[in-house]
Amino acid sequence: MTLDTTIAGSLPEPAWLAEPEKLWPAWRLEGEDLERGKRDAVLVWLEEQEDAGIDVASM
Repeated sequence: MTLDTTIAGSLPEPAWLAEPEKLWPAWRLEGEDLERGKRDAVLVWLEEQEDAGIDVASM
């Protein structure tokens, strides 16, 4: 997977969390599942940045 560094503002949401092809997508989860999904998405992107050799991770 490539890490698109041209995205401004935030990293894209995973497809299991929201619809990444839409500008302002609705969340696919609700309540505690949404909070857990957001935390999981952060961990996924931190791992992607670490695997890419990025020294200073961003969110």
